[in-house]
Amino acid sequence: MRIVVVPFAVYDPFFIQVRAGVEAARNELEKNNVIVEWLNEEEAKVERQIEVLEKLQKQDISGIVICPLNRYQLVDPINRCVDDGIPVATFCLDAPESKRFFHIGQDLKKSGRLAGYILGRFLCGKGNVGIITGFFNVEGHEERRMGFIEVIKKEFPNISIIWEEENHDHWEEAYEIVKNRINTNVKIDGIYITAGGPFGAAKVVEEYGKEKGISIACFDFIPETIEYIRKGVIDLSIGQNPFAQGYRAVMTIYGYVSRQNKPLREIEFINPDIAFKENLELITSMQY
Repeated sequence: MRIVVVPFAVYDPFFIQVRAGVEAARNELEKNNVIVEWLNEEEAKVERQIEVLEKLQKQDISGIVICPLNRYQLVDPINRCVDDGIPVATFCLDAPESKRFFHIGQDLKKSGRLAGYILGRFLCGKGNVGIITGFFNVEGHEERRMGFIEVIKKEFPNISIIWEEENHDHWEEAYEIVKNRINTNVKIDGIYITAGGPFGAAKVVEEYGKEKGISIACFDFIPETIEYIRKGVIDLSIGQNPFAQGYRAVMTIYGYVSRQNKPLREIEFINPDIAFKENLELITSMQY
């Protein structure tokens, strides 16, 4: 049996933690003669994922686990694999209109709403906020962005969202975005990062000595983010247990192929863990 995992793009440190879960599943399944293969995709491109699925469809594989970059453009390639007898599971991002049989990940819109509510409270309901998103054309990032905006507009009408930019999940781009914005001398009270590279924004805030005046909300517990939470530069980060996403997706595919075990739920939502400076050690010792 051969199971292939197709991540988003390996330059995002989030996927290092996903891969740790995949490797744990691989080690567990080795005794059953199961090969679990991780594809190292360097850049996040929908066209590349379509090409990969088309190639995998023609190979002798038992299942595919994929983080789909676009919920609509990946529907047909996923469906063709399923129609050819290759079950597909998704993680982190989803393609619910496809024939994928299982998804594990965060409820992305609700997590965006949660970030908006907490950051709004941090700012006492007033101030200027900038948004950095990974990609405007990635559905999951948009869900987090729109969830955040919905809460800010409804619950905190005195908070203004003064700019929105994408950083393509690169911390270096987040760094340049925030540096340029700070240099305009327009007051920034909060920054919300929907996806990768939040420590780039934090690095600028720390360098400019503004950590006492700019609140930062973001996602995931990668080492660089944890360090900035510890130093009080990032105020909060919401986790999505990438290890569990990688492990559970592979093991669910295996159970389905080997024993026709269908998951109890088509969608398994990850509970959001919220890390602040004061509970950081407790949160990170639990599962990351």
